Amino acid sequence: MLPSTFATHLVLPTLLNSLTLTTMSTSASSIIPLVIQLGTYAPSDEYKTLVLEPVVKLFANPDRGTRMALLDALPDFADKLDKQTVSEKVWPHIVSFAWFIR
Repeated sequence: MLPSTFATHLVLPTLLNSLTLTTMSTSASSIIPLVIQLGTYAPSDEYKTLVLEPVVKLFANPDRGTRMALLDALPDFADKLDKQTVSEKVWPHIVSFAWFIR
């Protein structure tokens, strides 16, 4: 158990930073669920900036493992996404990924 402030303001940004620096799908598949889990400790008014914005940016990552990890974790944060974010920032990357894996 980590104190919520420590988890959301120190550990969470470090994990997100490591995801943007790496292209290894194995680390993404283990880090993304931790990011989503630690994000539950974030206050509701800070959740969007601390968790959603960096996670949505990860959909642009061309790494298949990262995108699959995001899709696996999607049910845990989908209810917090607004329609505009989904249609403009998530969906175009999902469509391009779906075309790529055929």
